[in-house]
Amino acid sequence: MAFNITYISINQSKTYGYISLLSDDEMLDAALILGASLRNTLTSYPLNILTLSDVSMNARKQLLNSNSGIISLIDVKQLEYRFNTLSMNTSRNIVCGFNKLHLWNLVNYTKLIYLDIDTMVVQNIDDLFEKPELNAALDIGGVVNTGVFVAQSLLKTFNDMMLLYKMSSSSYNRDDQRFINWYFTNRSNSKIHYLPLEYNRISWHKDYQIWDEVQAQAKIIHFAGKSKPWSFFYMPHRNWERNIEGQLFYKWKQMFEIVQKTIKQKG
Repeated sequence: MAFNITYISINQSKTYGYISLLSDDEMLDAALILGASLRNTLTSYPLNILTLSDVSMNARKQLLNSNSGIISLIDVKQLEYRFNTLSMNTSRNIVCGFNKLHLWNLVNYTKLIYLDIDTMVVQNIDDLFEKPELNAALDIGGVVNTGVFVAQSLLKTFNDMMLLYKMSSSSYNRDDQRFINWYFTNRSNSKIHYLPLEYNRISWHKDYQIWDEVQAQAKIIHFAGKSKPWSFFYMPHRNWERNIEGQLFYKWKQMFEIVQKTIKQKG
């Protein structure tokens, strides 16, 4: 399947928007593809990327030059991680993941769709803006996966989250997914709603009985795990066979080649 990049007019209304998080240049290629994939599915809304200070000026330039106005960058400060990273096997991804909580402070938006930077949209998903907070797909262990979810920006929610985040508590168990699940189960007036798996199609869904149906109807591909289309061939990763998907990785590479040509043309 070949990808043709289509340039569209983005709805500039500060009501709805997509949101993601980029902590450094390592995931730049993934960010480029996320923006291109949203644009290619003819979304009506912009993609806002929360960027930490480790994202270089060159990376920022590439993001702004590659997606014809769909991307906006929002600088945020790294939230202090409340656990001792020396006493446990804590990846940078877990430490930085809590910064997605900043999205509840973007009060110019009434509704946001959060997408992990390692997702790729393959069908239009603007219908998600009509769903309530918090909406996400189930993950292993009976919790929802916070790689894709519907959120409503609200300063009251943000301040409450920050108060709890700064407290010495084990409730959120060291990563953003457990914290968000805990928060919307125990603290928020909103309850958790469940998206169909096609909105967050992860490689380990291969273990599910409904895999064929999810595969055919997938709207968002989530390259979760350590094996990524942009890095899997550099070194062996744990659970390689579980996470690797040649066909989808090839689709990602196709789109990346198109994006790279666009960047070179714009200088």
